[in-house]
Amino acid sequence: MIYRKNLPSWERWVRSILALSLVGVTLWLAPTAIVQWLSIFSALVLVVTGMFGYCPACHLMGRKPQ
Repeated sequence: MIYRKNLPSWERWVRSILALSLVGVTLWLAPTAIVQWLSIFSALVLVVTGMFGYCPACHLMGRKPQ
C-alpha cells in the first residue's frame, strides 16, 4: 500500500458531511463564480481525503496512523 490511513472513521464521516454542507451553502450564498469554484474544489478535497482515509496535511503535522 502506498499510504497508511491516518484518519479515524468518525472524522472521515465528518469530512464528507462538511463537504456536502459546503457545496450547498456555496451554491446558495456565494456572490461570485470564482468563490463558488474555490469552495467546490475545497469540498472535493474533503471528500477525497474522507474516502481514502488519508490526509497529507495531517501526515505532515505528524499525525499517527490509526
